[in-house]
Amino acid sequence: MKHCEFPDLIVQTKLLLADILALIAGATFKHINNPVHELLFTCVDKHYGQLPKIFALLVNYIDLNEENIHEFEAIYFQSKTMIMNKTCACDVTTIFATTAPDFLLILAIKNDIKQDLIFLKNLVQFEMKHLKTISLHKALANILVMERNFHDAIQHIEIYQEIFTQAHGRNIQTLIFCYHKRCFCYIQIGNRGKAKSALKQFKIFAAAGVQDYSEDISDFEKEIKKMPKNKKSHKKTKISMSTKSKCSSYDCENVELRSCEFQICSKCEIVKYCSRKCQVQHWKDAHKKECKKIMKKRGKN
Repeated sequence: MKHCEFPDLIVQTKLLLADILALIAGATFKHINNPVHELLFTCVDKHYGQLPKIFALLVNYIDLNEENIHEFEAIYFQSKTMIMNKTCACDVTTIFATTAPDFLLILAIKNDIKQDLIFLKNLVQFEMKHLKTISLHKALANILVMERNFHDAIQHIEIYQEIFTQAHGRNIQTLIFCYHKRCFCYIQIGNRGKAKSALKQFKIFAAAGVQDYSEDISDFEKEIKKMPKNKKSHKKTKISMSTKSKCSSYDCENVELRSCEFQICSKCEIVKYCSRKCQVQHWKDAHKKECKKIMKKRGKN
């Protein structure tokens, strides 16, 4: 379309279409030469105040690494300036705040990000005062990890995990993030018992994930092995990493009153059910195939 009376609507339509295309693809892309990013890049020059959202979507749908991050630096800094000067659309700051910390985790490898951390932390905390978006807890946890404030990071990861599992159940990718971060933080603060418990859960969900986490698991195991076994403050007790969860059956809205109340699938150890009825129904609906797929990936029958 060469001419449009409302060009800003074209941009918003493209952003919506990018979301739909990414949802159909079902995963992040390893390279920027894909339909979603090509569509988003057409909006960068004429963004009509939507640049922070464009940046967030670009970052959301790419497997960020040291090789591709330079493609997004200019867009990040321009988006940051727009937010600071209040020249962006009013509804784009939250999605930017929840996504930018993931970008900074990679940027920090070769750059000084102290000022960016201060800016983002203030932005996230401001958004949290006005909105109850659970992903803001995830964003703040990432920021606190970069600040090496591991105790507070754990607190926000647990809040994020608790709210998410109660609302949506035990989503694999979400719990991969939570247990990965919790294991890392427990290692940093020297809590061997909780690090081992978090790693055990991370292994369960990582084996069912899309990416290969074998290197992360190996690194965690090496770090835990080096940790002292006996500490007075860390007694040998059974440590639960679970949070209260919604029943995994599609038609059920029941939520645990306490963690570990519902029965967990004895094979995959991922889904949970409030009753035998829900377990049987979900097995017929989807879990029979899902469970076999997960067990095959783990190399078990």
